[in-house]
Amino acid sequence: MKFSVIALIAVLFVGSSSATWQWGRCRTTTQLEDFDIRRFQGTWYEGGRTNNVDVEEGSRCRQVEYRVYEEGMVYFKLVAIFDDADTNMTESIEGVASFDEENPARWASMESRWLPATIYWVHDTDYDSYAFLYSCKNKFLFFHEEMIWILTRQQYVEPDSPLYQYIADRYEMTELDGSNLVPSEQMRCPSRDDDNGEDDHGDDDRGTEPPRADDSRPE
Repeated sequence: MKFSVIALIAVLFVGSSSATWQWGRCRTTTQLEDFDIRRFQGTWYEGGRTNNVDVEEGSRCRQVEYRVYEEGMVYFKLVAIFDDADTNMTESIEGVASFDEENPARWASMESRWLPATIYWVHDTDYDSYAFLYSCKNKFLFFHEEMIWILTRQQYVEPDSPLYQYIADRYEMTELDGSNLVPSEQMRCPSRDDDNGEDDHGDDDRGTEPPRADDSRPE
């Protein structure tokens, strides 16, 4: 009877529209042994993501800026264009996340008006071209749902370019599931017309001082 109940749950949830649910509990690790959060600062563009990030539906030209602004805290700003009828609305979300200096690849974002409190892991990065971000939520007793983002320093990476193949090879070396990844649109973006070929990597300064957020963090 116990097996039948578990099988029924699998049919109802894993086999339903929530196809991103998987057996087991969330992983709590990163591939990075010596993550340098200050090298990670700066602007990143979203090259792809899992198809279960509902808040990003209907958006394009997504980018995020990260800045360490005080000890153990990182500020982030998300910017995207949403196609709404005949208008193109640019929307941005700002927030802060805490991190432990002994484990800086694990971020705990604080709850805000637009974003829930969430744990993020920088699963892998070379700082100069790509990064893989990972988040996960346990579902009931037996399942979990993973969310993955592929970030790039270059706004658009040509599918037949050596850089694209390099990033794909790096992803294959991880244990992350790639079956639900979808590309993010970076073609119809105003910033592509103004690109001067310079990168926007972070440095060791504190950058922009963000507004304070309520100290509500996930466990």
